[in-house]
This record gives sequence, C-alpha cells and structure tokens, in this order.
Amino acid sequence: MGDHRVSLTRRFGASRLRAAALGCSAVMGLSVGDAWAQSSYGEAPDLAERVAAGDLPPVADRLPAVPLVVEPVSEIGSYGGTWRSGLRGGGDEIWLVRINGYENLVAWDRDWQQVVPNVAESFEVSDDATQFTFRLRDGMKWSTGIPLTAEDIAFAANDILINS
Repeated sequence: MGDHRVSLTRRFGASRLRAAALGCSAVMGLSVGDAWAQSSYGEAPDLAERVAAGDLPPVADRLPAVPLVVEPVSEIGSYGGTWRSGLRGGGDEIWLVRINGYENLVAWDRDWQQVVPNVAESFEVSDDATQFTFRLRDGMKWSTGIPLTAEDIAFAANDILINS
C-alpha cells in the first residue's frame, strides 16, 4: 500500500483554492445505492456492455477497497435521458468543473452544512488555511481500472485548475 496523500499549498486566491479542493476530480466508478449495492455492484448499462466486450474489467475490479456508498433520498434513479445546460458568462467556469468533473475530493453534505470526504477518505486543513492534505481512498481507480494516484490529483490542481 503506497502513500495516497496529496498536499496542495495555496499559491493563488482563496476562491481558486476552494475550487481546487472541490473541483479536483476523477471519472471513476463509485458505488451508489444501499447496502445491497455493495454486494452486487450495479453499473451503467453502457459500462456493462464494455465489460462484456472485454474493453473494461468487471465493476468489482474497478472499485476502491471501501467504496463510498451514497444512500438515495427516495429511490435509485434510472439511466438515460437528455441533460441540457448552458453558460452565461465569465463567472460560469465553476459550472464547467461541476458538470465535467464527475467526483470531487470532497463534497457538501446533504444539508449543505459541512464539507465531507468523497473521493478523499479524509482531509486536513492547516490552521491558516494555506495547506490542504487529502488522503485518497485505498484502491481508487479510473473507470478504466487504472489506479488513481495523488499525482493525478496534483496534476489536476496544479496544471489544469491553477494554470487555466
């Protein structure tokens, strides 16, 4: 088991630091559903087709050691449909991060009261809020099954978000 921590030091404005913390993302398979889903690992039909074709490993091989299980508010949704979205101007860049950046290191809880771990298993913020340290869930992988590393997160924060 390697070191799955990444530290981001503030080298830019506070709003960009918050965007980096909430916006560093990875396209990976997270378990969504109740306790039943932990044993059956449901997946999107198009991903199941790719598994059957041999293009992707089985869903259980793409999940972390302890996947995040999100309890639905009322029921598990269905796949399909059309999502329309638009941008209005200069302040919309965070919307691009939100719609293109599938899963964040941290997220808001359901009541929008506190920031909670998501892809990160845990996180620490220095007293002066200039350094954030995230510990990634052991075994996190991209949807292709390739391991997600701290270097991937550092690249997304330093070379993509900060350098935009």
